[in-house]
Amino acid sequence: MAVPYIFANATVTIPLSQLDANFATAITLGTTPVYLGNTTTTINGLTLSNCSLSLTTFADNITVNDVTIGEGTAGSGTTIVGYQANCGAQSVAFGNRANASNTSGANNTAIGSTALEDNTSGSDNTALGFSALTSNTTGGDNVAVGSYALRAITTASLNTAIGNYSLFSNTGGVGNSAIGYQALYSNAGGSRNVAAGRQALQQNGSGSDNVSVGYRCLYSNNSGQYNVGVGVDAIYTGITGSYNVGVGSSTLFLTTSDNNTALGYAAGYGDGTNANTTGTNNTFIGYQAKGASATASNAITLGNSSIIALRCQVTTITSLSDARDKTNISDIPAGLSFIQALRPVSFDWNMRDGGKIGIHEFGFIAQDLLLAQNKTGVVVPNLVSEENPDKLEASAGTLIPVLVKAIQELKAELDLLKSKVGA
Repeated sequence: MAVPYIFANATVTIPLSQLDANFATAITLGTTPVYLGNTTTTINGLTLSNCSLSLTTFADNITVNDVTIGEGTAGSGTTIVGYQANCGAQSVAFGNRANASNTSGANNTAIGSTALEDNTSGSDNTALGFSALTSNTTGGDNVAVGSYALRAITTASLNTAIGNYSLFSNTGGVGNSAIGYQALYSNAGGSRNVAAGRQALQQNGSGSDNVSVGYRCLYSNNSGQYNVGVGVDAIYTGITGSYNVGVGSSTLFLTTSDNNTALGYAAGYGDGTNANTTGTNNTFIGYQAKGASATASNAITLGNSSIIALRCQVTTITSLSDARDKTNISDIPAGLSFIQALRPVSFDWNMRDGGKIGIHEFGFIAQDLLLAQNKTGVVVPNLVSEENPDKLEASAGTLIPVLVKAIQELKAELDLLKSKVGA
C-alpha cells in the first residue's frame, strides 16, 4: 500500500516500505530532495509548507495499460474509476460499483453509479447512466444510455435503449431498440421491437416485431405484434391487435383488432364516434376517415363525411368477376317491378355532423330503398347497409343488374307488341 502525503495543494505518494519511524523519508522531486515533517521546503520555485500526513484505504495501480483509481479490480487493458468498480479485459468502469460483479465479461463499458453492477460474464455491453444495465448478468451486445435504461435485463442480448427508463422492465426480450423517455418501458419478453419517441410502446409486455415512431405511439400495445405506427398517439390504445398499420397522428386511436390500415390524421378514429374498436381488415384513408360503426369489418373508407367527389382517371372500378370464383349462378328475380317501386329524388345535403351542407344532388333515400324491398319482396344484396342504424348507407351501384333486367323485360314487352301490331 502507498500513502499519499499532501503538501498544501500538492500530493506525493510514497510506498509505506520507504517510510521510517519519524516519517522523515526524503523524496526526490527532480534533483531536489524533500524531507517530510513540519518544515517548509522550496522545490524549483514551489513552496511546500506545514506538510501533513494523510492515510487512505485506496490502492493505486497505475501502469501503461491498466488504470485503477479507487478500490477495484482491473483486467488487462482496462480503466477503473470508482469505489468497488470492476471490469474484465479491454473494459472501462467509471462509477460506484460500476461492473462490480464482473468475473469473465470483456469489452464492456460501464459509466455511472451501479451501471452493469451485476454483470458477471456478459461481454460487449455499453452502459451509460445511473443503474443502466445494472441487473445484467450474462447478456451481451446491449447498449443502454440513460438512467435506469435496460434496468431489469439479465440474460437477454442485442438490445439498444437510449433514454431514461427506456426498456426499463425488459428481462427476456431480444433485439429491441428503444429511443426516448420510457420507450418500451414495460416490455418484458417482446423481441425485435423498434420504438422511437417518448413513451412509444410504453405498455408493451410480450408483443414482438412492432415498429412505433412518435410520442405515445402504440402506447398501450401489450401482446400485439407486427404493428406499425407512425405519428403522435397512433394506435394509442391497441392492446392485443396485430398486423395493424397506422400512419398519422391519432390513427386507429381505438383498436384491439387485427389487419387494419389507416392513413391520415385520426383515420380509423374520426371525431371519436364510431371509432374502430373490434372491426378487422378495414382500410381508412384520409383526414378523420372512419367506418360505419366501431365493429364494422372488411370495409374501405375514403375520406370523411365532407368528401363530395371521388376523382380518378377512370369512371369505374374493376373487380373480380370470374365465373370460376362463383357458384349457385341464376337469373335475378328483380327487374322492372322493382325499378317501378324505386323513388329517385332530388335533394340538398344537410348532414347532422356538418360534413356537407347545401350541396345539391340526385339519388336515392336509404329508407325508400328498404321500403321498395319490403313492397316487392325482393332483397337486393348490399343495397342498404344498416351497420349503423343511426346512419343508413346505400350502394346505388348494386342496382345496375336490376336496371339491366328491367330493360330486358321492357324489350321483351316491346317485341311482343311489335309482333301483335305486325300481325
